[in-house]
Amino acid sequence: MYEPSTRPLLPSERRNLESQVGVLQEAHDRYMRVMPFVSLGITAILCVATLPAAKGESPLVVVGFWLAIGLGIFGWISWEENRKLRRGTGPLKEALRLDEVTVHHVGSAACVKLEGWEDLGPWYAFEVGEGSLLLMGGPEIPLYRRFPNTEFRVSLISDRKGGVLGAEVEILGKPLKPVRVIEGNWVKEFRPLEFMEILGGRLEDLESLLRER
Repeated sequence: MYEPSTRPLLPSERRNLESQVGVLQEAHDRYMRVMPFVSLGITAILCVATLPAAKGESPLVVVGFWLAIGLGIFGWISWEENRKLRRGTGPLKEALRLDEVTVHHVGSAACVKLEGWEDLGPWYAFEVGEGSLLLMGGPEIPLYRRFPNTEFRVSLISDRKGGVLGAEVEILGKPLKPVRVIEGNWVKEFRPLEFMEILGGRLEDLESLLRER
């Protein structure tokens, strides 16, 4: 069984996204409050250090030169930090505007476990229908007790490009023992997977299905 659906953000999910935006904004503001003094201090040190060597030059020229350099560095850092802030908060704000959570209700009687994907956690292939498999996994999966399971619900918060910003697994059934385990560094052989992905085929043919993706 595989039944995708959508719903609005829960109040707790909205608060979590807003909190992440706030943390990033606060860190940015704190850095930008300190940065002018750091730039001024470095400029002053360079100015004092080079004044004795600038014989024949007016001190005002030397000071003006280093002041221009300092302002240029500060301007570049400000631009880069603002770009970094937009890159970090943009997807979160977009998810808040979209106000949509994708819910995947999954039921399965058989699965295969895939190990060896370095530090990205275990992955599972669930049989969710006649000739239909659901691949899912990631570093968060070991945190859920009684997983894999015969029935569970996955709630995904994503941005407009499909990037996963939040995921929660709700266990609804009984623990499910994998029929087999595929070991080894298979990530080098197969293309990287999304957090959740549907494949057509059977568990018996999983390796060949992954190669043909």
